[in-house]
Amino acid sequence: MATNKRIFYATQGVKLTPVDSAGAEGTAFIPGGIQSVGINTNYNIERVFQLGQLELYDTIENNPEVQVTLNKVFDGTKPLFLMTMGGHDGENPPVAPNSGSIVEFQNNRVNLDLYVHQDTNQGTTGNALSVVSCTGLYASSFTYTFPTDGNITEECTLVGNTKTWATNPADSDVFSTSVNAKGLARRWKFAYDSCIFPTGSGAIPYDPTNPTPFSNITINFDLGREAVYTLGQYVPYLRYVNFPLEITTEITSIAQDGDFLNIDEDTYSCESATVATVDKPIRLVVCGTGSEDKLTIDLGDKNKLQSVNYTGGDTGGGNVQISYSFTTNNTFVMSAGGSFQTDASPVSEE
Repeated sequence: MATNKRIFYATQGVKLTPVDSAGAEGTAFIPGGIQSVGINTNYNIERVFQLGQLELYDTIENNPEVQVTLNKVFDGTKPLFLMTMGGHDGENPPVAPNSGSIVEFQNNRVNLDLYVHQDTNQGTTGNALSVVSCTGLYASSFTYTFPTDGNITEECTLVGNTKTWATNPADSDVFSTSVNAKGLARRWKFAYDSCIFPTGSGAIPYDPTNPTPFSNITINFDLGREAVYTLGQYVPYLRYVNFPLEITTEITSIAQDGDFLNIDEDTYSCESATVATVDKPIRLVVCGTGSEDKLTIDLGDKNKLQSVNYTGGDTGGGNVQISYSFTTNNTFVMSAGGSFQTDASPVSEE
């Protein structure tokens, strides 16, 4: 059956098809900038025993689950949050939306096809040898990383209950092997002056004459996706978002003087009218190649400092770094402009 000796990055291709809350499919597309894809299958085995017998009585496969992990660079095209969780806009053709929030998108899903091509090809040319199809996937978690060394990336985990392998799939010649990024995002594509950071009293110290040098920002949230079952149906009726959900933003900076966040017993006294930390807004912006190519992540105005970590500066060398961890709940809005509204890389055939 197998004609490949191995599978590697150039012989794999991902296709996504958005699905709205009613189960209607949108236009399928090939996401750009995918760095990796992983699929984990868990059969959720449950063992049953009975009185009078030490040996196993029976084993039940209690709703097998599929977990898919995608990692994507910010390449100037639409990010995974909009492509995997946004459903479609209902227009003609129906494509993934250009903006939205967690609560707005919570019941949408996505279908994923991972094609495997010949390992002696230059890429995903011609018809695939095999394909694995995972349908009805819910977005489960997201991680965004804005480093000073490397690409800005987005990682998404999808969960579902369907995974089907097939050989020699029809209509699998959908990939172009000559695609260029529309605007690969690295540290200089981080629009510092357009961002809103949690600075000032009760947050990150800020001196307008000497802006804080941030070295890394990470956003992370888990949607929970609790399964709801109904009698007469094997797979879940729904995987709902477990509100309230916590959204964490960690901002690391090179220490200039100190964190200047004081903890004093008088701060929390009955007579005191002050608190150690206060709610702060966070908005991050990434730009592309043109003036209209911008992607905005808005975490609202109620981000509160949860912890501060002062590390480094030891005798082995290196600088002191301070990591500020902020949390908020439920508020995550993404807005895409310009090329960031593009659903897909070019395809040779659909």
